[in-house]
Amino acid sequence: IADQAGDRARSKSILTQLREATPHDMRVVRRLSRMEMEDGNLSKGRKLLQDALGLEPDNAHLLHGLGQLERKAGNDYSARKYFRRAIKSRPTFANPYHALGTLEHTHGNIRVALTVIKEGIKNCPQNHRLYHALGDVYLDANMLDLAEESYLEGLQHGPQWSKSFFYTSLSYVSYALGHMRDCRTLLRQSLEINGGMHAQGVIALAQLEESEGNIQDARKVYRDAVSRYEKKRRGRSPFRRRTLDSDVFDTSSLVDGKGHDYTRSYSGDKWINVFQSWARMEEVHGTYETAHIVYGKAARLFPDNVGLLIRWAELQASDSNRDNNDGIVEKARLLYEAACHRVGGRSAEPYVQFAMFEMKRRNFV
Repeated sequence: IADQAGDRARSKSILTQLREATPHDMRVVRRLSRMEMEDGNLSKGRKLLQDALGLEPDNAHLLHGLGQLERKAGNDYSARKYFRRAIKSRPTFANPYHALGTLEHTHGNIRVALTVIKEGIKNCPQNHRLYHALGDVYLDANMLDLAEESYLEGLQHGPQWSKSFFYTSLSYVSYALGHMRDCRTLLRQSLEINGGMHAQGVIALAQLEESEGNIQDARKVYRDAVSRYEKKRRGRSPFRRRTLDSDVFDTSSLVDGKGHDYTRSYSGDKWINVFQSWARMEEVHGTYETAHIVYGKAARLFPDNVGLLIRWAELQASDSNRDNNDGIVEKARLLYEAACHRVGGRSAEPYVQFAMFEMKRRNFV
């Protein structure tokens, strides 16, 4: 509940207390480790899992969790070892097959990926995610009939919410075949499920319209989807403002991260990608003002997303270079400061970007 309300500090505090009270409950360890990983604290997350693995060396969930952590850390060799150990420990556990197959696919090892995923389907024949991963490998290899067959099979096994992902993937097959009408129909089907709360489908449909030059249609897809999302987030929020259109650029909330329009996003919320995709489109096909407004909306909903703040700052910096506008320069500076404030000592990237921004303006002190 605390995580869904966006209170990560409280979530981690509760999990830490549960960890002390129930040291053998590995679900708590995995969740706490995942939150540390999401916050960029890979060493902390790794130690939690390794300590727990010392108590249960054959726990497939812990092994899989370590594989995921190592992959995020860029240690793919170690990730492979942990995924294979998890599979050996519990052959009917689908997650490490999916993770290992996806890893091999990412590295272009199509044959190995197919072998792993098919083995997973053999041992976990009802797991929809494995059919989806198999379809993705076939799609990437341009084996479109087999991709379509895999996605259609996955549709028969997954829960209702998962169907939106399969419809979206089937739209990719239609797109590859040049069947634009079918592609668009499938994407709209994906948005009819779960109240249209399918970020991947929103992005795919909007980008399809953009690719065909239908910028207004693409903008409408984004606008309608974001409206649904904002309504959902406001519905969870105990805070309300009289107007939601004022203070698009609220300096105090940027620095403090205290937006009161919405609850904070829960961990792993993919809707940030919708805003980023929309903002990118506005930068290309719109104006500074339209892109600026989209970034403003996103920052209210995702105030702690450092990458978002940096991209918004880059928009200001780019426009100030064209117009030599001191007000926009100050906005860029504020955004870089906010990004540095958010990240603390977890990453040097915002500081580097901020320094480069100042150097271009010959502010060396």
